[in-house]
Amino acid sequence: MAYRNALKNVALTQHMVDAARTAGGAYVYNFDTTTEASVYSSAADTSAETQPMSYNDSYGLEGYVEAGRYTVSAGGVTQNIEIHNQIESTLMDPDLGVSTLPRGFYDINTDIVPSTGVAHFVKLQPVYTATAVDTFAIHTGATADNTITFSRCGLYTTDGTTLTRVALSAADATCGATASVRDTWTIVGESPATYTLQPNTDYYWAFLWTATTAPSIYGMGLSPGGAAVGAPTATQHPSRCYTIAAQTALDATETISGLTASFVIPYVHAYTA
Repeated sequence: MAYRNALKNVALTQHMVDAARTAGGAYVYNFDTTTEASVYSSAADTSAETQPMSYNDSYGLEGYVEAGRYTVSAGGVTQNIEIHNQIESTLMDPDLGVSTLPRGFYDINTDIVPSTGVAHFVKLQPVYTATAVDTFAIHTGATADNTITFSRCGLYTTDGTTLTRVALSAADATCGATASVRDTWTIVGESPATYTLQPNTDYYWAFLWTATTAPSIYGMGLSPGGAAVGAPTATQHPSRCYTIAAQTALDATETISGLTASFVIPYVHAYTA
């Protein structure tokens, strides 16, 4: 399925906004025609909506469309728009899975050093549907775990306030035991039995080791680039990773406000084995 983009992210002129507000909605046509384009209620929907599409000030113009050129029309006012695929900072290919960092960054080789008993929650943002994901792969760094009790990973959905676990791996005493290798966990979906990641939806991948020494894994850190390049400082970035210490399990729910923001991003690749 082609990637679909939210119309709410399109910048409409004030004249167009006023017309859509007055009409309570707008039509989305194929470019420079009066033929209705295929507009969907969500990025994953398979049936086009009946137009006009609703408009309100708090949300904008509702609906999702594929990349291309369109004409928006309401109350005799028209605006031509061009939609480009809005790739999030996590890139994804429908055949390859989804990752916490773009797979184009082939030098993701900075050692992230988790502490034993510290659960990490790392944001995943698919841009395509990933069907029946069951495997999460990491790459261990220079340090292998030592005297491991268990390791575990999980998948969480979020409403922006709470993380809710929807999949969990079995307790594992081998993942991370060898340095500088690709290693995996296999998850078991809790509701449903397999889990499909939907585009334009935030998820969190979680992991936890309890061991004398947790392994290092590959990832990236957010650090200031210096005044010369005008880069934002680490704390100015939206947080993509949270942690919580003194854990022996990945809980069924976590409140984001109770977690600590982290400015390192461990790399994981989620896919169907």
